[in-house]
Amino acid sequence: MLTNEKLLEYYNSHKADYPVVFTQTDNGIIMTKSEGENAFAYLDGKSYEVYPSDEMPFVFVNNLEQDAERYHLEYDENDARLILDTFVDCVYLQLNTIKHDAEYLMDVIEGRG
Repeated sequence: MLTNEKLLEYYNSHKADYPVVFTQTDNGIIMTKSEGENAFAYLDGKSYEVYPSDEMPFVFVNNLEQDAERYHLEYDENDARLILDTFVDCVYLQLNTIKHDAEYLMDVIEGRG
């Protein structure tokens, strides 16, 4: 597994390839919309956390390697691009699932579900 320093070194050389900002923190890497924004995801080794909202005090903890396999994503723990790409894709998929679940529950409440 690559170090956080190596991942950020790669990111800093390829910022234009990512729609998010990665920053190193204590033991991991946080994902934000832009500099200074609140984190909405955190990567620590093969474990990643997703924070769907400041209003929703839930943390979804996942395994990057297992989710890459489940979603059929290309992943290699020795390739910085693949680690960061998989991290972004898995966070997106987790947030998309939450969005669809919330929309379904709204439909139920509105009598359409």
